[in-house]
Amino acid sequence: MYVASGQVTCIGFKADIILWDFPKQELLARLSLHEGKVEGLSFSPRGIYLVSLGGQDDGRVMVWDVSKREAVCGSPASPRSAGNANVVMCSSCRDEMFVTAGNFTIRVWELDTATKKIHPSECYAGHLRRITVCVQMTDDDDDFYLGTTSGDVLKVNTSSKVVTACGPQKKKFSMGVTALLLPKTGGLIVGTGEGTVALCRGSDFQVKKRMRVEGAVTSLTCRGQDDQFFIGTNKCQMYRSAYATFKEELVAVCHTEAVNDIVFPEGHSDLFVTCSTNDIRVWYTPERLERLRVTVPNVTCHAVEVTRDGMVIISAWNDGKIRAFVPATGEPMYEINNAHNLGVTAIAATRDCKQIISGGGDGQVRIWNIGEKTQKLREVLKEHRGAVSCIKINKNDKEGVTASLDGTCVIWDLVRYVRKQMILDNTLFKCVCYHPGEYQIITSGTDRKIVYWEVLDGSAIREVQGSLSSSINGMDITSDGASFVTDSMLWALSARAGFTSSAAALAVVWKAGANPGMWDRHNGLRNHGNTCFMNAVVQCLSNTAPLAAFLALGRYRARGARAEVTHRLAALVRALWTRDYTPQLSAEFKNIVSEHSAQFRGNAQHDALEFLLWLLDRMHEDLGGGGGQALSLDASLLWGHTERCETFDNPPLCQENFKVQLLEVWGFQNAQVP
Repeated sequence: MYVASGQVTCIGFKADIILWDFPKQELLARLSLHEGKVEGLSFSPRGIYLVSLGGQDDGRVMVWDVSKREAVCGSPASPRSAGNANVVMCSSCRDEMFVTAGNFTIRVWELDTATKKIHPSECYAGHLRRITVCVQMTDDDDDFYLGTTSGDVLKVNTSSKVVTACGPQKKKFSMGVTALLLPKTGGLIVGTGEGTVALCRGSDFQVKKRMRVEGAVTSLTCRGQDDQFFIGTNKCQMYRSAYATFKEELVAVCHTEAVNDIVFPEGHSDLFVTCSTNDIRVWYTPERLERLRVTVPNVTCHAVEVTRDGMVIISAWNDGKIRAFVPATGEPMYEINNAHNLGVTAIAATRDCKQIISGGGDGQVRIWNIGEKTQKLREVLKEHRGAVSCIKINKNDKEGVTASLDGTCVIWDLVRYVRKQMILDNTLFKCVCYHPGEYQIITSGTDRKIVYWEVLDGSAIREVQGSLSSSINGMDITSDGASFVTDSMLWALSARAGFTSSAAALAVVWKAGANPGMWDRHNGLRNHGNTCFMNAVVQCLSNTAPLAAFLALGRYRARGARAEVTHRLAALVRALWTRDYTPQLSAEFKNIVSEHSAQFRGNAQHDALEFLLWLLDRMHEDLGGGGGQALSLDASLLWGHTERCETFDNPPLCQENFKVQLLEVWGFQNAQVP
């Protein structure tokens, strides 16, 4: 039994099809011919062939031999006079036939195994002009059904290639037909964009039964030979229904976007709280069900905490507010407005439940006194220069540690509200936790290393490579200190051997949107006009490790001027490595470049090498000879060096002068490389 999955990449990059052995859960092959996106996949009835449909930038349909793991043939999926093909479906009986449909195009294809070619036949729809988004083939291959964005269903005869029925005629389905299913009991089950699931019968597709689910229906599938079918929606909810009763039953649910934080109430393992965009959810572990949902529209919850007495859920939001809710009902208790200027990014509560410590995108750590009816700011601690990513408090509430994306961890005295120790490393710290003995802390971040540090003097004790593919965004440790868990591995601590990972006890914790296999940095930059030249230079600088660390960690000091270009570039590189990139960041960088150089104003294309030389020269003017760790280039822009950082006492990035290598690459259309 095989499973195939298609990839979505960027324009100009190959989009792989991965073939899996489902029983063994093993990767069998990567099939790479499509570009940009794999729009659809379908296996032939006996599993001999796999048919794949490329996206808008590819426009091809390919037939693959599953046993040989190679392409048999391919062809443009739609005629030039029509739009793009959106869906593909193989025949129910014959391995050599399949159907594609899309924007004003419906085609039935035949595979000629002798010549290894596929031949399309256009289907006649008369005056009907429809955009197809789903297709379903009958068991005998006599007909197939198409769901359209217009809210109606088309029935096409496979032999004559003619549309034989269209409906409903009067009241069409709102927001289009998004999924179809042909049940064994007869009729046609239709899923729509507004969340309606309807049973239709007859040539005019009259609705006999209907039910409503949350979100647009994305898929319908039957449960083998059983009398039940499943419904999937774009709100990440799965329903089950029987054909006879036609009543929905919710069986699975999850967040619709990345999970930003997970927390268990102290002393309880059967409940835990998660937060994401727009909501906070409470889950019941034994039944794997959602017990409570607290919704706050149009904002993102970055962190969540449950007080030790279990009476309050405290949450940190990107609109700068701290919100508290009742765990049992989800009712609001209080709000702290304008807690941080750039959003609240981390939060923790003391064990006596009388204080809250919050961290913001502005790098500030703020301590709040919580009364029965009042919430007052007690202290503001300013040491971090980047967003605070994690906060932990020790058992006696007298000490705490904060991790930041500026590459520092600060240990605080929570009695005198002063810094006790600062830890610096060449990473963007994502998580930190106390060892149960509280004489050590454990940190990790974008360098994928797990490091133990002494609380007393801030010295590193030991470190281990925690991940090979992605940054470590979440961490916790057992009460006895014998093992700790990261977002990709469960680790055991041995007195003799140090860290050992347990392959048998692999623990995946989906926290902060971390996906094993993803790169540490964002893959692409949005074009703002013809800014390919600018994006290419930024990506090159971002992938130059010493320079990326120099910019992302903010270890530079401007020389008198505001250094706006360098600051914007540093913010953009930092966002690429922390996966916080938004098109607004690259747009702001383009705008600031335009302010300082009339040459690069507007939306015209420019030479990347010319822009690189200008940018390096601008950075040299902004930073050369500063009091911090300075980047210096000579007048010819061929040699450079970094000076020692007096502020942070960091060694230079390079012990000797480094040479600036400039390579200009020319592209030739239709060039062939032997």
